[in-house]
Amino acid sequence: MKQPASQPANRLERLFANLIDTFVLMLPAALLLNVAGPESALAVLGSFACQVAYYVAFTASDWQATPGKRLFAMRVERLDGAPLTQRDALERFLAYVIPSLPLYSTLLPAPLLGILAVWLSFAWFLPIIIRPDQRGLHDLICRTRVVRTRPA
Repeated sequence: MKQPASQPANRLERLFANLIDTFVLMLPAALLLNVAGPESALAVLGSFACQVAYYVAFTASDWQATPGKRLFAMRVERLDGAPLTQRDALERFLAYVIPSLPLYSTLLPAPLLGILAVWLSFAWFLPIIIRPDQRGLHDLICRTRVVRTRPA
């Protein structure tokens, strides 16, 4: 018997799942900022390392999802339906953070960097809203998709 095609995850649930994951990751980031200081390269690198470990470990696990996605019954898979390897999960995470990279630059004035990051994020994630398969640019680059783990 042929397995039914996976349904794309709900856009709004995807947003809320992302917010939950962001709040979870704020805890180690706040701790690092408190210990190392707000202008510390150690705090920035440590926070980034926590994000990498969080997203890669959970997305490449048996859950195939971060805790936020799991809470909303979603998983991340390759287009062929296979689970992500650690390398796939790392590539997807790195593609996911591309719009935020201007925030780490010292080449342009801070207000301009924030505006640039917002516009890049808008363009980067707009496909989730307008594409029928609801895949963002990071998903298109990495040939992944976020799907429901149970029927709607």
